[in-house]
Amino acid sequence: MASIRAKSTRLVVVPADGTQLEADLVVPPSAIGAVILVHDSGSDRSAPPLQRIARLFNEARLATLALDLIAPTERAEWGMYRDNYSLHANRLARVFDFLGARQDTRDLHVGLFGAGRGLVGCLLIAERLRTIGAIVGADGRPDLAGPNLSLVQAPTLLLVRGTDMPLINLNERGLTLLRGADHRVGIVSGATDLFTDPKACDETAMRASAWFTHYLGGRAAAETPVDVWHAPR
Repeated sequence: MASIRAKSTRLVVVPADGTQLEADLVVPPSAIGAVILVHDSGSDRSAPPLQRIARLFNEARLATLALDLIAPTERAEWGMYRDNYSLHANRLARVFDFLGARQDTRDLHVGLFGAGRGLVGCLLIAERLRTIGAIVGADGRPDLAGPNLSLVQAPTLLLVRGTDMPLINLNERGLTLLRGADHRVGIVSGATDLFTDPKACDETAMRASAWFTHYLGGRAAAETPVDVWHAPR
């Protein structure tokens, strides 16, 4: 991919509970869509793997909003917030509204990228907001979204490391509960971690980019991109 230079803007998003959430927004020239990146709440948006995935999305002309769902003032007790998925979803709803109000992102279709347990809040908010264009999970736990999975209609790609069979099984079972549009599981063969292994991280970003550019870029009626593959429904 050709390198695309775009300025990163540090932002503070304030959800309904008044918490100040930190985020980094990048809108590349001629952006075709926007992706909110939600990581496992035990890490933060400045983690190198998440930053690399965001850069690769930008090179695919996807705007990115890398978000910390836990505020700096909450980090000392992050264990209280890690599994509060309804809180995550409520905060994501505010972020979605935030993008819709900005001049540089309001006309873009929005997708969600959930890393680890960050996927759960993405699925919960997609069940409530039908305007979510697409979802990608990476080594996530869709089962933790419970019965809400059956209400998710956004095209969803679940990427999983190939060495973790229990996690693969959880994602494949989750796939059977999703309804509506196209949903798939993608296995990253041989990967022991989708984020600490640079090659696996790049493959994750490439497959996710293909999914997002397909569904956020207005080509949803076309055939699903072949470089996403594995276990189609």
